[in-house]
Amino acid sequence: MVDVFGIVIAFVVGLVLGAFYFGGLWLTLQRLPGSRSPHTYALLSFFGRTAVVVLVVFLVARESWQRVAACLVGFLIVRGVMVFKLKPRKSDREQRRDEERRGDAKGTDA
Repeated sequence: MVDVFGIVIAFVVGLVLGAFYFGGLWLTLQRLPGSRSPHTYALLSFFGRTAVVVLVVFLVARESWQRVAACLVGFLIVRGVMVFKLKPRKSDREQRRDEERRGDAKGTDA
């Protein structure tokens, strides 16, 4: 029988894990330029975040692939949202270039 409550909880845990993992990645990238040893800092951050995520997924799974799948779906939803929200903004120069290209494209249609 399918444990709907357990699957919903696993999904929510996946959302939290995704926020933890990708939020931690974002913080790491923000602090990396000022770090004395950026390679060590990046590696420690990666292994720490990964260890927490693997441990929690292992605890949530309880021998149920459905829970692992629900957790993964939640994790990936947060990834998509964070990529969309935190994507780099275009510089003024890039915006002007894009506007010029659109203007050129409009002028060639006639």
